[in-house]
Amino acid sequence: CLSTGRSILADSCLSFGFTSVRGVARGVAALVWSYFPECTNHQIRGALIRSARDKGAPGCDAQYGHGIIDADVEGLEAFDLARLELGDYLIGHNVRFDWGVIGRPKVKLICTVRLARAAFPEWHRYSQSKCIEQLVGKEQAAYMTAAAHDALGDARMCYLLYKACCERLNFDPTDFATAHRISNSAKPVKKMPFGKYKGQSIDELPMPYIKWMLANIPNLTPSLYSALQHRVANESEP
Repeated sequence: CLSTGRSILADSCLSFGFTSVRGVARGVAALVWSYFPECTNHQIRGALIRSARDKGAPGCDAQYGHGIIDADVEGLEAFDLARLELGDYLIGHNVRFDWGVIGRPKVKLICTVRLARAAFPEWHRYSQSKCIEQLVGKEQAAYMTAAAHDALGDARMCYLLYKACCERLNFDPTDFATAHRISNSAKPVKKMPFGKYKGQSIDELPMPYIKWMLANIPNLTPSLYSALQHRVANESEP
């Protein structure tokens, strides 16, 4: 489920939050279980999966999981990119994933993962929840991340992180050109961070495997995506 909200920064920028569906799925499971308390957790899970409407690639996929349950979209309008007033820039945490979900519109991407890595190299983890925790402390972060399943709550955390990165890097939050330049100039990874080739140099990965990842895994981190694209570009040079 994708929800959008205009950034409070400026009209030339739009901020998106791709909400986790775990909270919604748990709520629906609890509702179903309340009507059928004699069922096991496996039976409830199976009922949800069987009743979900498949979206995207056939079967379970990275974008839609097992599909969309009616409770996810009850009373909501279908997302229509043509009706969305896009600005020049799109800001998000691993923003390339959100960008891919909404149809890859022609906008410039600003990734808060990359900004955070540049602004706070002393941090150890860069998921949005961990960034917020390292930024404001565990107690306040726990309160904020409780709303992470809500699109607006997710967008607020992204905005807080974006502002903190801008402050640390000493540029105005409305200077989107600078934010875009920094978030797209981070060094790409040199080794594969997961999968059967974990730890192997990007330069040594089989090209069919690289092309498969680029075509089938929409939520690659920006740094890994950049490294794989760079490898493909180098291979295609005469």
